[in-house]
Amino acid sequence: MSEKTLIIDAHIHLYPQADLNQAIAFSLSNMDSARPEKETAKIWLLTERTDCSAFTQLQESVRVGIYHIIPTREQEALRVQLGERIVLYIIAGRQVVSADGLEIGTLASRLRLPDRELETSALIDQALEAGALVTINWAPGKWSGRRKTIVQSLLAQPPRPGLFIGDSAMRPTFWSEPDLMRKAVSEGWRILAGSDPLPFQGEERSFGRYGCMITGEMDPDEPVLTLKRLLTEQQLEPAIWGKRRGTWEFARRQFAIMREKKRRER
Repeated sequence: MSEKTLIIDAHIHLYPQADLNQAIAFSLSNMDSARPEKETAKIWLLTERTDCSAFTQLQESVRVGIYHIIPTREQEALRVQLGERIVLYIIAGRQVVSADGLEIGTLASRLRLPDRELETSALIDQALEAGALVTINWAPGKWSGRRKTIVQSLLAQPPRPGLFIGDSAMRPTFWSEPDLMRKAVSEGWRILAGSDPLPFQGEERSFGRYGCMITGEMDPDEPVLTLKRLLTEQQLEPAIWGKRRGTWEFARRQFAIMREKKRRER
């Protein structure tokens, strides 16, 4: 093991539309903007929708463009190599919609839970018991109205090991840190941030544009165990890096999301 700075994008969707070779290349370039002082390990934490299975497909792959896909000792993690050099770790995970309509990340885990069946608190309990890292994800409109009360109740409780707030590049630059998020952070909650790419052409440029980083002893064959040790046992505070969306980009993407949602509902 050696000490590294883990540069983490904690909200990665891998949709069938994505050109994975390009997504990796753009992500590596974007993550370089974090400019850590130590040697790095770059990590994607997948947040796949229930209708996606990119991680399973990657396990059956040996190559993506110029990159080789190499298994680790952990069933939840893959290495991406360029020659002999490890350039990225891809770690399994899901985004689950609770019965209350909130988006919950079950990260660094192969756990699969159904959408819209479990209430948020039960979903979180089940994911934590299964050993996942869990995020209560911010998303436009998700922390308002009736759902705001649920989030408020969750964040009013002391933070539990393995449970985090999930921030996203989807929160535009004109949208300041929500009051609930700010208050929770002041009371000891920690944030895991990610880029949250969408299922549209050109989104490959979004990979790795926003995230968090921590520094500690890294085992290249057990990145999941490393991550959980640093975030739960040592309870390190991740530093946020990168860029969120601007006003025009946010508006354009919201319009595209609504169109894509209508298409899926047909």
